Amino acid sequence: MKKQLIALIAAILTTIAMGFAMFAIGGAALFNKNTADASNVKTQANVALTSEQQAAQIEQLQELVRQYQERETQYQSQLDQASLQIQSLNDQLQRTNQILIALQQVGLISVTEDGRVVINR
Repeated sequence: MKKQLIALIAAILTTIAMGFAMFAIGGAALFNKNTADASNVKTQANVALTSEQQAAQIEQLQELVRQYQERETQYQSQLDQASLQIQSLNDQLQRTNQILIALQQVGLISVTEDGRVVINR
């Protein structure tokens, strides 16, 4: 109960500190006189592209999409191969487990409590 109370107090203090910090930063930003006017800022959206530039940009984007699709196909192939390999290893592990159980049942081996395998003679 004591640990929970300490954790609750720490959480409340952290929340208050973060709230105060956000309030202070917001107030400083609100009253900051060294800012640029939004109407004076040139953005890329305000720049008109020519039809040739647009076509070139579209072509570049289409090439990027093609590259990403090719990469996705490659990754899917690798994922499929890894999945098959995992399945094969799981099958092999299951067969090995069955062999160990059969050897244990006929008394050729025994497994100690700490996991060591002892060969019985």
